[in-house]
Amino acid sequence: MRIFLVILLISAPYFLPGIRVGSVPIPTIFLLCGLYLTAFQPRIPEEYFKPFLLVLSYMLLFSLRNSMLPTGGAREFLYLLLVVGHFTIFVTFYDLFKKGHGQQIVRLLLLFSAFEMLLMVAQSINLGGINQAFSQLFLYYLEISDSETFLPTINERPFGTMSNSMLAGMTAYLALRAVSVYTGKRGYVYLALPIILLSVSRMALGIFVFYELIVPLLLRSGRLRSLIILLTLGGFAAAVALLFGDILVNLYAFKFLHEIQQGHLSENFSLINRLNSYLWAYQKLDQFLFLGGVTTQEFSARQFGVDSEFVLRSLQFGFLGYLLMIWVSFSIASKTKGYDTYFILFFMVSGSLSNTVASNFLLMPFVAIYVCALRAVNEQRGMRHALAWQRQQTNPPTATTEKI
Repeated sequence: MRIFLVILLISAPYFLPGIRVGSVPIPTIFLLCGLYLTAFQPRIPEEYFKPFLLVLSYMLLFSLRNSMLPTGGAREFLYLLLVVGHFTIFVTFYDLFKKGHGQQIVRLLLLFSAFEMLLMVAQSINLGGINQAFSQLFLYYLEISDSETFLPTINERPFGTMSNSMLAGMTAYLALRAVSVYTGKRGYVYLALPIILLSVSRMALGIFVFYELIVPLLLRSGRLRSLIILLTLGGFAAAVALLFGDILVNLYAFKFLHEIQQGHLSENFSLINRLNSYLWAYQKLDQFLFLGGVTTQEFSARQFGVDSEFVLRSLQFGFLGYLLMIWVSFSIASKTKGYDTYFILFFMVSGSLSNTVASNFLLMPFVAIYVCALRAVNEQRGMRHALAWQRQQTNPPTATTEKI
């Protein structure tokens, strides 16, 4: 029964991420994890439950306040679903890893990541007219994240089934890093790079270059290995460019580089919209830093959306509310310290500057899987150390006398 649910839970974020009821997207992963909790009643880790209750209480209080504002309403309470859904996802995957299903989970992540990469390649070259033949299916995925405008540029910036190209790169990076951490084979994380480059997920690429290449180069133990990997990837990229130059030139990545070279970066909508969002936050600095209070109606009244969780959640719930949403995801991993633990904190904070991560229901399953995989590995390592120490105490080494 659990094996079937594992397959269903890993498949859902890729193939059936949500359904829309009016203008409200309902994440299927929330429903599936709620079913899991009802059926199996797993143990809730105490170090996660307390932060969850704190965040839920905080969000309930602020949602109530926001709903009573002149531009507020019942829609403000929908954000509580993010907190409750977060709870169901984290507890479900924590239990699955505890029950020994880690291998099945990482194998499925590898399989689906490979599928996504192949589909994105097909989209980028419109293999067999795939973009026209499956346009309604691709539009469904885009509508989940209100990204319908990406459909005409699918061959320039493919997204597979991941709702938009930014998510394609971010989820692939998280999924394959989870595989890398759980298996102990660091090479897996580099398999995310082709997907990141195809999707032109710029934030994912920035985090990847900094955390997987630059930081290891600065650490003495990782310099040579990272340099070899960097040179290998550079050679691979050059070979691909020579072989498929005519196809690659149509990809958004090269058009974006051309914009920079021609000095047209100031005309790039994505950049300008994010700068305008930060300017708007500065104009509401008191709400941003302290008690929030910007309602859903006020966000909807803007001509364009706010592409920054840092700005969005701080304006809604105050800067403390934004930090709490980051903290509740990190809390289950924070028991152990290390390079891989700090990665998820860095990923969520960096990603929130230009996207939504901790409060994005499409990314939540991948954040949860990474954190739970990390926690499972650390617990296994701790158990091995404890058993080794116990054996050492039970069978102490016998003293030997030196022969003269």
